[in-house]
Amino acid sequence: MGTRQRTILIADPNPHVRRFLQREMMSAGYDVAVACRLSELLGPGLDGNAIGLIIVDPDFPDISEHDLINRLSHRIPGVPIIVHTHDSSPERGLETGAALSTVEKRGNSIERIKQLADEWLNEPLESNRGKGFVK
Repeated sequence: MGTRQRTILIADPNPHVRRFLQREMMSAGYDVAVACRLSELLGPGLDGNAIGLIIVDPDFPDISEHDLINRLSHRIPGVPIIVHTHDSSPERGLETGAALSTVEKRGNSIERIKQLADEWLNEPLESNRGKGFVK
């Protein structure tokens, strides 16, 4: 029985938020990859097999939030996505079929992100089959 890949991909256009998330997730014991630009997030250089979780702020220029989440869920299928945003709309991206959770950016959002990462990445793969991720 295996466990999920423990590398988290963090994609946020704000360098301060990106560095904060990177530091916090690394201190929690995760390997972290970062994407600063949309081309890094959706481009051919991304090794989807190495990613266990994506944390993304969908506020990238030149793409709608819906299209970004849809492309991510098709680019790296089966990898859960945490949408880290100022808008906490719960219906976000559900039609894509992506394993998805929304965490609103506010003072304690990092605690919720760590909790979701721990729940998702530390469980055996077999126990996640057919299990929803929307919380």
